[in-house]
Amino acid sequence: MPTLNQSPLDFIARANGARSSLMGDYLLKADDELQVSDFFTTTFGDKVFDSLQSKRVLFNLLRHEEYGSTIGWRIRSARNGSTQSIAELDNLPDIGSQTYQGVSSIPRQIVSMIGVSELAQWISAKEGGMGDALARELEFAEIDHLKEINAQSLLSSVDICSTAGASATAALGHPAAWRVGDEFWANSNSSEGCKITAINSTTGVISFTQPDGTAASSLVDGEAITAKGRQGITSLDDIIEADGRTLAGASNQDVDVYDQTTRTADTYNASQVLDNDGTARDFDTDQLDDLFVNIREAGGEPDLIVSNYRQHKRAKQQMAAQRRYMEVEFFTVKRGGEENIPGQATGFQVASYDNVGWFQDPDVQGGISSTDVLHGGNVYLLDTRWLAYGVAYTTEYFEQRDPIIVDKLAVVGMFRTTLELKCYDFRKQGKIVDLSV
Repeated sequence: MPTLNQSPLDFIARANGARSSLMGDYLLKADDELQVSDFFTTTFGDKVFDSLQSKRVLFNLLRHEEYGSTIGWRIRSARNGSTQSIAELDNLPDIGSQTYQGVSSIPRQIVSMIGVSELAQWISAKEGGMGDALARELEFAEIDHLKEINAQSLLSSVDICSTAGASATAALGHPAAWRVGDEFWANSNSSEGCKITAINSTTGVISFTQPDGTAASSLVDGEAITAKGRQGITSLDDIIEADGRTLAGASNQDVDVYDQTTRTADTYNASQVLDNDGTARDFDTDQLDDLFVNIREAGGEPDLIVSNYRQHKRAKQQMAAQRRYMEVEFFTVKRGGEENIPGQATGFQVASYDNVGWFQDPDVQGGISSTDVLHGGNVYLLDTRWLAYGVAYTTEYFEQRDPIIVDKLAVVGMFRTTLELKCYDFRKQGKIVDLSV
């Protein structure tokens, strides 16, 4: 047995007598040793780790309901004016009636396509492959499909032209606020509008026509761009708007929604908007307090605050500085107009402000300055009794494996969801805009 501090080579040398030096020389010879690369080829398991931001908050919070048998809905905009006091034996007042306004919007079709060649599907099952390649594509396509619905629901309704020019030359400062097929207003062509036919997400360069497909006027550098209509889901920012606001790049530029082209402040189709005439300023809880008052005076009972993470952080910092804190509240998701029985411990436990739950959604966007600098994310204060996703078709999956139909040796699939974000009372929704990053 080798003794303490005696190496194995010393032990072998003593045990083998005269041969010890030969044995030692042989063992210490500088031959090439086997290395990992000589007998091991890198392989990968079938698990794929997602490094992308895939949270979808707003889509999970608002209730989902059947779209219904009609495309439009009505909003009462004025009371019956016949109610009054009368003196003894006076004639009765004239008969009055309520005033109703029609609002309509068709469901929007959102699709996601996937495909895997037959050869790729076969190879993926071999050593080092990800297993069932189609199953993996399905897993992430479903996540991305719902993520896009959430993102469309929070697109900013205001932008600015950062580079003047005609179609395929002009650029927008906030290309992430748009999707192909969206329509927008600009001062340079306010009488015709523009429909986006292509977007370069990196440079912001867009191709556009008039809605009827004919050529549209060139855009002017620095002019305001506002949403006229979406090919996809109408965004929350489109819904919560009012005419006559001063935006970066223009004065009194308007935002349309549901074909509502006139949205005068304090009327039935205008929401509560606290802005700063297009100039960014820091978020302050006083702004949120004012918004609570405006919505409550309009008959609303706000039950949900939605912002991005940075504005939520600013709110916490302000309350910490004032020796206040954000209490814990429960927000209950409504389903088909119903919610959980009072007293049940259900819902999400979240931070709150003024007894209203506050959620952070990474898809919340903001406006843009006159110098093409993006603002911080908006802060939304919602009365969710009057907001819902009207669903015509719940998310469905279609698949085709016939190579003759597909016209290639591949398996293709498609996710399809048909829905629209509907608002039944504009005045009970509000937002704070023109916030610093």
